[in-house]
Amino acid sequence: FENLEWGDIENKQVREYIRSYSPVQNISKIRDSSTVIISVLGGKDNYISNTDVVDWVEKLREKELTAYTLLNDSAGHGGWDDDNDNLMFSILNYFLETIG
Repeated sequence: FENLEWGDIENKQVREYIRSYSPVQNISKIRDSSTVIISVLGGKDNYISNTDVVDWVEKLREKELTAYTLLNDSAGHGGWDDDNDNLMFSILNYFLETIG
């Protein structure tokens, strides 16, 4: 299904295009950003490695970006489960207060 959504990475043009906008591969391009990043991870995620996301967040911090990681042990891919409405409201509230 991912080939239908993203393209076949065996195709060099597709692979290069994805790499051109991938946040992991483009950390070196970050310059004086005031963006705040909150990565919400699911402890039961079968699609991506949470270690990769934690490493990415650490690299963002090395570039002096404000970046947070939240691991929700009971959630899968996307980091949300049915009991997370309050968490979503807290994150949205944080952003709204930040942008003033």
